[in-house]
Amino acid sequence: MTRTLEQFKSEPTLLVVDDTQLPRKSEKIPFVTKAYDHCENKFQNVQVVLTIGSVSGGNILAIRDAVFKRSTSSEQQLTKNDQLIQWLKDNARKIKGSTLLGDSWFTHSYIVKAAVKWYGMKFIG
Repeated sequence: MTRTLEQFKSEPTLLVVDDTQLPRKSEKIPFVTKAYDHCENKFQNVQVVLTIGSVSGGNILAIRDAVFKRSTSSEQQLTKNDQLIQWLKDNARKIKGSTLLGDSWFTHSYIVKAAVKWYGMKFIG
């Protein structure tokens, strides 16, 4: 489901970025890849969903979500960080002054610099 940022103009914008791993049993399911599950302390087959959402009325509403596929050597794909930066760039005027909340994966200098210096946001990691 995709929502627009205009729907949230009436309140301060708090954006949330998350990269949830969904365990999958079969490698034949589209976009399944091996990834380390920190809760289970082992590698397992997962689909990785990158979600950018907005908090509104105590709920997180997905603005953009996509299944992330790790690239093979023969194909070019943006990393999760690059996908987030591209989304911030595409929506720079709409998100100026908002706050970006990122989990530990997104809490590093590249994302913080992009949010704070390039797009005039606050960042919480």
